[in-house]
Amino acid sequence: MKQFLTILALSLTFKVFAGITGPTSVAPGTYTYTCSNCIDDPSAVWIVTGGFAPIGSSASSIDVWFKNVGTFTVQWGVPGGTIYSTLTVTVVSIPAQPTGQSVLYNCSTASLYSTNAPPSGTTWYWQTSSGGTSTSYPGSKTISTGGTHYLRAKNAAGWSTSSASITVPNWEQDAPTPPSTTLYEYCSSGTVSATMTSNNSKDEWYTSSSGGSPVYTGSSYTVSVGAGQTKNYWVLPKTAFGCAASGRTKVTVKSYQPSVGGSMGSNEGTVCHSASVSFTSSDKLGTITNWQYREKIGSGSWSSWSSFSTSSSTTQSKTITNSSTQTMYAQVRVKVQNGVCSSANSSAKQITVYANLTSGSIGGAQSICYNGDPTTLTNASTPTGGTGRTYQWQKSTSSATSGFSDISGATSSTYDPGTLTQSTWYRRGVTSASNCGTVYTSAVKVTVYAILNAGSIGGAQTICYNGNPSALTNSSSASGGTGRVYQWQKSTTSSTSGFSDISGASNSTYDPGTLTQSTWYRRAVISASGCGTKYTGAVKVTVYGNLNAGSIGGAQTICYNGNPSAFTNSSSASGGTGIAYQWQKSTTSASSGFSNIGGATNSTYDAGTHTQSTWYRRAAISAAGCGTKYTSAVKVTVYANLSPGTIGNSQTVCYNGDPSSLTNSSSASGGNGSYTYQWQKSTNGGSSWSNISGATSSTFNSGSLTTTTKFRRRVISCSQTKYSNIATVTVQPNLNAGSIGNGQTICYGGDPSGFTNTGSASGGNSSYSYQWQKSTNGGSTWSDIGGATSSTYNSGTLTATTQFRREVTSCNQTKYTSAVTVTVRSNLNAGGISNSQTVCYGGDPSAFTSTSTASGGDGSYSYQWQISTNGGSSWSNISGATSTTYNTGTKTATTLFRRRVTSCGQTKYTGNVTVTVLPDLNAGS
Repeated sequence: MKQFLTILALSLTFKVFAGITGPTSVAPGTYTYTCSNCIDDPSAVWIVTGGFAPIGSSASSIDVWFKNVGTFTVQWGVPGGTIYSTLTVTVVSIPAQPTGQSVLYNCSTASLYSTNAPPSGTTWYWQTSSGGTSTSYPGSKTISTGGTHYLRAKNAAGWSTSSASITVPNWEQDAPTPPSTTLYEYCSSGTVSATMTSNNSKDEWYTSSSGGSPVYTGSSYTVSVGAGQTKNYWVLPKTAFGCAASGRTKVTVKSYQPSVGGSMGSNEGTVCHSASVSFTSSDKLGTITNWQYREKIGSGSWSSWSSFSTSSSTTQSKTITNSSTQTMYAQVRVKVQNGVCSSANSSAKQITVYANLTSGSIGGAQSICYNGDPTTLTNASTPTGGTGRTYQWQKSTSSATSGFSDISGATSSTYDPGTLTQSTWYRRGVTSASNCGTVYTSAVKVTVYAILNAGSIGGAQTICYNGNPSALTNSSSASGGTGRVYQWQKSTTSSTSGFSDISGASNSTYDPGTLTQSTWYRRAVISASGCGTKYTGAVKVTVYGNLNAGSIGGAQTICYNGNPSAFTNSSSASGGTGIAYQWQKSTTSASSGFSNIGGATNSTYDAGTHTQSTWYRRAAISAAGCGTKYTSAVKVTVYANLSPGTIGNSQTVCYNGDPSSLTNSSSASGGNGSYTYQWQKSTNGGSSWSNISGATSSTFNSGSLTTTTKFRRRVISCSQTKYSNIATVTVQPNLNAGSIGNGQTICYGGDPSGFTNTGSASGGNSSYSYQWQKSTNGGSTWSDIGGATSSTYNSGTLTATTQFRREVTSCNQTKYTSAVTVTVRSNLNAGGISNSQTVCYGGDPSAFTSTSTASGGDGSYSYQWQISTNGGSSWSNISGATSTTYNTGTKTATTLFRRRVTSCGQTKYTGNVTVTVLPDLNAGS
């Protein structure tokens, strides 16, 4: 367990330099202190006051625990002796959390600060987090946006364990808006109390636009204003966050005295029905906002007041018109308004207006005959209005509106004109006293009809038979009379007699329609009111005779490309005028498809050769547009061009095959319908043709063929000879079986090499079927080899001489190749050996002999003797024993012997011979 000792500090001087390093301002806790050059005095140790450390430690570093706050020392020296180095340590507490955090707004920024001061030795720093350790903002901090900020204390002991926070909301940074109302108006005959309002409690009110001090701060400012007085103030808007507007806003307070309408002066006298009257306003207070007018007729009611001007001038003119038949009264006044005060009306000025002068109306408009006497013109209605009225009648021969002149002595309300020879208009003038004017009735017209004139017609013409003449024209219209009507008349007799009315022909012009004879026409004009009937001169429509085409002859039938006889003029054309001929032809029918034949303009026509049936007709063409008529058509019937028809069954046949009959695919046509046939053939590709004797039908069977042959059919009809298409019978070449190879000799049971295709099959239809055959009797009989259907064949092993050939089938032919022979040698025979014998133990048996030699094989033999000492279970070659005989030498055991023979790939063995060896002699005992 460590021991701690509190040692009082001694201030001594020692000659050796020593320096202590370590923290000097700390919070309670353990800290390390180091002494440099502390080894000079072996008696020196660490001495600590106010803290706890190991007693008597002389190490270069020491840990000191300060428990309490205060000022203490850490020393290096000799206890009770020399102190070489002293370090003063102040121990302080961790600072407490700051208080009094606040914010001061300044429009676009705000300042964070504390309303309290930190303790001595402690600094308060603004942080962005509760545990921040920044020393950038001691005491205050300027911000531009809202958020949460922290105030944390720091002293020598370190940072406070907690922070004081303040949350600043985002604030209004824009300049404040001026007040919405800048003009306050009142109406009063005394002093008013006016309250002006703005938007912010910080707003400042001034009595000038710049400079000076505010007379009031707030959003509502009340002032007193006398009657008729105007006062101006200026407000500087400010927000609670310190933002001020860029300038002051003018606010005006006005007080108006009540409006006074004033006077319009005394009433006017009497005026005519439409007069311009001038009015003047006086003694008003305020501005004229409206000139008003009203009226009444006779003893009736006044109309409502209505505005006729908004001029503020004190003088105004108005035209007043009385459109009635009674005296009218009119009044004018003004409406006056002073500022915002209610408006007031002036007194009214009255004017008396005569009724509008009217002329009344007259009657008697009428139509009379030339030099007739009209009835008296009447007073249809009496004039009204004006005053002191007098009459004067006028007349005009120009129009209803001009050219009038007074009629002497005609001053009554009615008037009798007397006889007239031209149309005349009459009107009555009415004049009012007091210069109120003269007015005229509407004019009435006495229409005098002119002398009736029939006018004239045109349209004399010459037309074709049944032609439609152009309409008969109105060369000059009828005139005079009244209510004229027309009636057309016609005559086929002459221009002066025989006329009769044409029903329904009552227009100024007339279209006669089609005509078949010459006719005269005239127009009657009939006037109403008994003014008579007049006739125009007659016009003649001349009609040519009916056109007749005449007739032609020469209908006939000819061969194709034949030349018919000329067509004749059976009867000439007649009627019409200036007749000309034009021959036409058609290959369509007797009634359509016709076209002109160039140069064929005579009464007859020779057509020339024809290749198709054709109709001919003759047109008779009349001059003067009288049409064209056609004769009945005559037909030249032309037999159709000979067509040989077509034959069928081009085909391919095998060599010496019989093709199917050549058919009549389509019959001959054209000509005169009677046909002669002759079949022909060519074996040189069509270079030359020869008739086939007796082949005169529409079809033909050629019989068997060995060479390719072309056939055609000749057809004769109506002097024409034509040939059908060519049908070719292609004959396949004669079949050739080809050749095979590899006749050979093999050993018995040997496998010969495959038989080859030394010459391919040819001819036929080039499609070949193969079948191999064999014969083991020298070719006397042959048999098919199952499955051997290729062009080559491998027979496999053979034990007998055999002949082989290849059968080829194509296009109904079968041919065989020459045979090839596989010679098979005889089967190998090993021959025979002898001399099985019994010998004594160790005896030498006699030599083994060849009782019969080997045979078969290829005649060349190889021998090898073999022995078996186990009864024939196994055999081994005897070295050097390769002759037909063998001598074994002495034997001590029974032994079997045989001879192996090899020839032509075969190996055979003779039967066994046995050498029996008797047991070895035992002498006994």
